[in-house]
Amino acid sequence: MSWFRKKMWLDVEGGWAGWIDTPNSGADASPTGWGTEATLLNGGGYAANSWGTHKRYTFEWSDASSRQAAQFMQSLRNGAYGKGLIHFIEPTLYDTNVLPARIAQPSLSLDDGGIPLVLGAEAEDVAAPGWASNSLPVRAVKWNLNGIAGGFRGTNESFYLSIPEGYTLALGAVYTSTGGGGVFIRTGGIDVRLPKVDPATDSLVTPAAIMFSGRRYVRLWFGKGLTDTNATLTVTAITARLIRTRDVFKTGGVGYGDAPYGQLAYGGSELSARWNRMAKGPWVGGMGHSGVRFNGTPTLIHNTGVNGGQVGYAASFIETGSWS
Repeated sequence: MSWFRKKMWLDVEGGWAGWIDTPNSGADASPTGWGTEATLLNGGGYAANSWGTHKRYTFEWSDASSRQAAQFMQSLRNGAYGKGLIHFIEPTLYDTNVLPARIAQPSLSLDDGGIPLVLGAEAEDVAAPGWASNSLPVRAVKWNLNGIAGGFRGTNESFYLSIPEGYTLALGAVYTSTGGGGVFIRTGGIDVRLPKVDPATDSLVTPAAIMFSGRRYVRLWFGKGLTDTNATLTVTAITARLIRTRDVFKTGGVGYGDAPYGQLAYGGSELSARWNRMAKGPWVGGMGHSGVRFNGTPTLIHNTGVNGGQVGYAASFIETGSWS
């Protein structure tokens, strides 16, 4: 993996958030799952594997790093900057899908043994409506939401989605529902229902009227409105992409009160060509993670005393968020 940006966003739930130096190129960010295979006595073969996977990361930083940067990583491991799950976003994923695989493709949650996306609701594996468009998954998950509480039901039934400073989060959800079921975003104590994305359209994220910037994070959750009773929800795929906030709108675009009134609900500037490219399909599976913890302790190698000391350091992480 070749990371071409100089900084990587890191966010500790309930703790510190900010930019750190990106690791060296060649960093390992492989998904890991269970699998076995063997040869039968009759010469045939078989293989079995888990459908779900978790991410494992092995990062190394430059041998010319400062002692302070290395100590920051050790202090992060020691809980000095918070003891919640750690979220970082690999810079090359911004315009693909920064969600973990089981959120981007909710049908995976039926097979991976992780935390259910909606606790207490009857879940069913169903054919995805309109899956032939935009490379969408062929299976979806359907929840019968009758008998469970409506509205936001806490952090255990929602996904923490960090937003790097200076960036805007664009979201899209391909789903159908009855009776108030939906895919929601909670931000600042307010719940926003994501509009349904038509899988036949070229765009996989919703218009700029539903976007999030200037926030440290939002929480994505599946369910029904606070006052709704009987409801169902069938979700095929979710897309989450990031774009620099300064690149969302076209410079000198149509403003409020000017024909054709912009593309926001109440007018505003025209969306930029970069936004429109970012919003297009096809769907890409989730390439992020649900929150990691340190796998062991960071390693440190002293190289020289020049400039106050130069060191190389490394750290390994394992995704635990969806199985905590």
